[in-house]
Amino acid sequence: MDAMTLRGPLLALSILGLASGCAGHDDKEGKAPTPVATTPPSEPEPAAVNVKVSVASVQLQDDCPSAAPAKPTASDKPAESAAEPEMQQEKDAGDVAPGAAGRMAKGFAPMCTQSRVQLSIESDGDEAQSFAIREVRLKKADGGDVLSTMSTREPSLWTDSKYTPWDESIAAGASIKVGYALGDPDWGKVGKALGGDTWGPMYIVEIDVEIGGQMQTVASPKVPRDEPENIVT
Repeated sequence: MDAMTLRGPLLALSILGLASGCAGHDDKEGKAPTPVATTPPSEPEPAAVNVKVSVASVQLQDDCPSAAPAKPTASDKPAESAAEPEMQQEKDAGDVAPGAAGRMAKGFAPMCTQSRVQLSIESDGDEAQSFAIREVRLKKADGGDVLSTMSTREPSLWTDSKYTPWDESIAAGASIKVGYALGDPDWGKVGKALGGDTWGPMYIVEIDVEIGGQMQTVASPKVPRDEPENIVT
C-alpha cells in the first residue's frame, strides 16, 4: 500500500481526534462544576444540669419594708406638697383579715411578718451553676388559671441557723436551702377571681427557675393565706 493510500484514513482519524478533544475542552470550559452538598455542623446539645429544686415551704403573710426609708429633706420634697397632710391609703376588703378592723379599733395593731418562700436545692453536677427566679404565680390549690403573680427579692442562704445574703450561685455537689422575700399578689384581683374571701381558700405557689441557662418549674404544697398576728398597743 502506497503513501497516498494511507494518507486518507490517517487524515480522517486525526480530524476525528481533534474534534473529540475540542468537544471535551468545550464541556470543561462551558459547564459549571457540580456543587458538592455539605452538611452544616450541628450545634452541640447543652449539657444537662444535674440540679434538683423543690419548694420546702411558703408563707403568705405580708410584704414588709426591708428597712426604714430615709427621711426626705426639704430639698427632696416638692414645694406644692410640703403643706399637704399625709393621706392613709384605704385597703381593699380583701387585704383586711376577718375581724382585724375590730381588733385594731380596740387597741390592737397587726404585726408585719414577711411572706417568704424557701427552696431546697440538690446539685449532683461537677460544675457550679447560676440560679435565678424568673416568675412566681399564685394559683388555686384545685387548679385553674393564675390568680396573680408575685415578685421576689433578697435572695438568702440558710446557714448556721440563720439567713445570710446569697449570690445565687450553686456550688458543685451542693445541698442547700435558700429563701426569698415575696411581694404581695394583687389580693383585690384574687378576691374578685375567687368571688369572695381570700383568707379561706388554699393556694399553690408555682415558680419558674433558671439554672445554668435551663428552665425548671416547681410548685409548693397547698398553703393558706395566713392571718396577720396582732399586738396590743
